[in-house]
Amino acid sequence: MKRALLLLTLSACTSHPAVNFAAADHYLPEEYDRVYQRWTRHAHVTHDFDTALDASVTLLSQDFRTAYVARVAASRQLSADETVRLAREQQDEAAQAVEFFLNAQTGRWDWNDFSSVRSLWTLTLVDDQGHELAQPNIQPSLLKSEARAELFPPVTPFTRSWRVRFKKPGEGPFPNTTTRWIGLRIAGPLGQTSSDELIWKSSNASAAVR
Repeated sequence: MKRALLLLTLSACTSHPAVNFAAADHYLPEEYDRVYQRWTRHAHVTHDFDTALDASVTLLSQDFRTAYVARVAASRQLSADETVRLAREQQDEAAQAVEFFLNAQTGRWDWNDFSSVRSLWTLTLVDDQGHELAQPNIQPSLLKSEARAELFPPVTPFTRSWRVRFKKPGEGPFPNTTTRWIGLRIAGPLGQTSSDELIWKSSNASAAVR
């Protein structure tokens, strides 16, 4: 039954909301869940008629990080100075790399390995401008399971969580106002994600007319 519900959820997510790659000015803590859903995509890979990978991927954009700071500050009752410090840390991280938070479940536990040289998976960042960024820095999430369950649900005993960081191409913001879409491709000998699963399309008017 749980498996059937998961498949229904994944199939319902093939139509993704458009996103704004610019930062939001302000979010209330209770708006975090809505923002999280906007920036999260789901993918399913099948191998020999069985599940190879169920992935939930959140793009840690400037907009998402703004809501994240509001939620964490409220949850931990941070002081004003601590909140400002957290916001600056998030801004710095966003300026240095394109980052994703990946929750993964696999058919076998040893398949759920994205960071070692023996990993079965290759992750590539692609966009409408022809960029193909490879060899990201991938590390297990350091968040406790309780924090992950609150901020990046759903998390089960079979979930492993990863931070995926791609070095930005060239100088200046990326993605930017001319970016129409960016996507994450996960591929390997067990299969690969569909091109319409892990994709974030811009709502920016100037990008849409290109």
